[in-house]
Amino acid sequence: MRDTYQNGALARFASWLTETVLPFWLAAAHDPSRGHFHEGLSLDGSPLGSVTLRTRTAARMIHAYADAAALGLGPPGGLAAAERAAEALERDARLPDGGYVRAFDRTAGAVLDPVRDLYDQSCVLLAQAALLQATGNPIYRERADALLETIERVLPGSDGGWAEDENHTLPRRQNPHMHMFEALALLAGTTGDAGHLALLERCHDLLHRQFLRDGLLIEFFGPHWQCGAEWRSERLDPGHMAEWAFLLHAGRTLLGRDDAAASEMLMRTALELGCSARDPLFLIDEVDRTGQPLSDGRRLWLQIEQIKGCLVTGRGARAVAVADALLREYIGAAPSGLWTDRFSLEGTPIAATVPASSCYHAWTLVGFFFRNASPAS
Repeated sequence: MRDTYQNGALARFASWLTETVLPFWLAAAHDPSRGHFHEGLSLDGSPLGSVTLRTRTAARMIHAYADAAALGLGPPGGLAAAERAAEALERDARLPDGGYVRAFDRTAGAVLDPVRDLYDQSCVLLAQAALLQATGNPIYRERADALLETIERVLPGSDGGWAEDENHTLPRRQNPHMHMFEALALLAGTTGDAGHLALLERCHDLLHRQFLRDGLLIEFFGPHWQCGAEWRSERLDPGHMAEWAFLLHAGRTLLGRDDAAASEMLMRTALELGCSARDPLFLIDEVDRTGQPLSDGRRLWLQIEQIKGCLVTGRGARAVAVADALLREYIGAAPSGLWTDRFSLEGTPIAATVPASSCYHAWTLVGFFFRNASPAS
């Protein structure tokens, strides 16, 4: 696999992110006065006018800069900014009885959406795990354990897993549970704690018991994980298939499970159902069970997850080809440090902003790249 990482396209993508994107976004998208990162940037690289910041975006930016620092690849001041952003999140988004709101005003600190959502909690847990790994500061372990207690108390779910949010909104989704798996894998890998590993096992069991059905990754469910048109269970996300294929590989050492067959099945299905007819190297945002597009778009993050999934399932040549096409189409025509985040299926740029959330996806690929590209790996 190491030879694949040395290929020009993947190495160029890694260099672009570490040498251009992370320094640029630290300067353009971090507010040192309030501590927060912005939700995104305008197409010209200027800050967005909106003051709304989703907790999941704030947490994912913290994760990216903390994890980059843990590898010695972050820009000067990146870890300090991540820690400052974490304190700002505690100040503006944490509720008195635990857990974090869905969105807030990044300039005034006012809560804009007070609901505790599993997706947001999983992203905060990922950020706390990354900060613990990067700094060794026990405060992040304490916060992670407190958050896990809150999730169990506030978001109990029937038949395994957790509720969508504290209002028990339907349909239930697999996606927040996937990100809980991701966060718990980083946390358990850092702490070695048996309780963290048990929760990771719980997410793993849920994938195999509920989410994987008839060779497909189901996205939406009823209250007891039932499928049906009323729950939109026919809508599939090829990017999530690729993401799970990668995460199963990443979690194999912690769990001692051989998930190679499941990872291969997920990646094969993503490519069979999810590729654009016009641009077959790219995945479509959403499709039905026959592969018919359900949206007219293909975002950047899906292509990054496709590269990760291809790398761990022996599709190195495709990973290189997708990386090359991504550099050419999504990045090549954008201003330095930015990218075009979404194209229509006809190949027309349709993104109105450059969302910060895509930095997280890009970093997860580059972090994996550097952890596996060195001769010592």
